[in-house]
Amino acid sequence: MTTAATSTSERIILTAERLFGERGLGSVSLREIAVAAGQRNSAAVHYHFGNKDALVQAVFDHRMAGTNAHRLSMLAAMTADGRDADLRALLEALVTPLAAATGHADSHFGAFLLQLASVPPYRINWDWESAESVRLVWRGIARCLALSGPVADERKKMLTNLVIHTVADHERSESDVWQRQLIDAAAGLLSAPDSTG
Repeated sequence: MTTAATSTSERIILTAERLFGERGLGSVSLREIAVAAGQRNSAAVHYHFGNKDALVQAVFDHRMAGTNAHRLSMLAAMTADGRDADLRALLEALVTPLAAATGHADSHFGAFLLQLASVPPYRINWDWESAESVRLVWRGIARCLALSGPVADERKKMLTNLVIHTVADHERSESDVWQRQLIDAAAGLLSAPDSTG
């Protein structure tokens, strides 16, 4: 792939991230994305990505590749320090890389994730290869919980929603206070006893 093609692909990805984040996945056509990305040929998105599902995955992978690497590095350091079963450290590994990926002026990734989480055909399930580190964090968290399977699963869903909404709310923020507050809230959510059983 040429530099021009790579540049065109990245422009399309960043434009799609912004438009999907602002208006939702179902409200933006590939033609609109092509025009907003400065492409004279309205079929440019089809040429580079094929269809909307592939473009959605490309947007996800574009940000998550670096986020995944950051989180894997944090997890490796935790393991080396013997903290791989430390709930707070695992939550830091979940939140910090996402905050880093969304804490700059051109990010719309938090809003994109929020939209992605609300569309039934997509529903973030972290199956994609670029989310390997998220799956590792979830496994670590599951080992830390003193809750039954169904209750733990429900708390995991709550935590996913809490993290995605909070990251989207603080997108482009340079402060890290909200990250610490989110980790505190997440730790409370996961460690609270089950009062329903």
